[in-house]
Amino acid sequence: MQYDGASSCRHCLDEPAAASAMSSTFFMASCLFLFGFLCSSIHTKSTAATTTDTQLSPFMRPRRRPLAPDTRALMPTADAIEKQYGAFAHVPLTVIHEVLLFLDARDLVPCTMLNTTWRHTLCDSDTLLWSQVFRRDFLEDGKRFHAPCGLSWHEYYFQHRLNRPIERMKLLVGRQCVAVEGHVYDVTDFLYEHPGGHRVIADVLGTDATSVWLEFEHSVGAQRAMDALRVPDNICPAFPLKGNLERIADRRHGFFQRWLRKVVPSIRQPINSQ
Repeated sequence: MQYDGASSCRHCLDEPAAASAMSSTFFMASCLFLFGFLCSSIHTKSTAATTTDTQLSPFMRPRRRPLAPDTRALMPTADAIEKQYGAFAHVPLTVIHEVLLFLDARDLVPCTMLNTTWRHTLCDSDTLLWSQVFRRDFLEDGKRFHAPCGLSWHEYYFQHRLNRPIERMKLLVGRQCVAVEGHVYDVTDFLYEHPGGHRVIADVLGTDATSVWLEFEHSVGAQRAMDALRVPDNICPAFPLKGNLERIADRRHGFFQRWLRKVVPSIRQPINSQ
């Protein structure tokens, strides 16, 4: 058979098909290689992150939230508290009161509200605790005011802390008194000697006249004259009341200052500045 130059060769016709098959094979191999490379890189990164996580200190490790809820959060009962804090749950009530009395009354309220153990232990019977707080801060039992006046001791404590001057004026039978900035003043003999007239004071007798006093902007001499009319009281609600903890801290601080003056010469004998 003779070869005709014008006709196509059989081998030449097979070359494009072979080239196409090789291209498809190469493309599939490239895809498999790329997929394997990506999988291996992801696995390497996750392994490195896990290794780094285990090497960190417990305070720097990311905290993962457990899927199951905490059993302690599901049982806010007295029994659960007793199981977890059994040593404190069996402390006598009087001892718990002694612990709470180290706090100021303003700090005592959120403490009993937020502390679950104390709330279940004290319940609503706060008579014993707040009567002791009243006696501690006002240095009396409140019998002369007929405390607690139908209220709980908790409510009466803060009401008396605000209205103590008014309650004290009710006890001064036969006297004309006013309250100014938490102090009680007996103006019975001064009523008609007031330079501005007696009607100004007569309108506010038996009430808190602080706003009226500040409105007229009295002089220093008038303030000194009022000091002579003041009814003495050891406890004044105009000043903050402290708990036992602050009183102990103040005593410790005073003792430390006295000890420091004895030990350090520069404090005991201060150098005069030239």
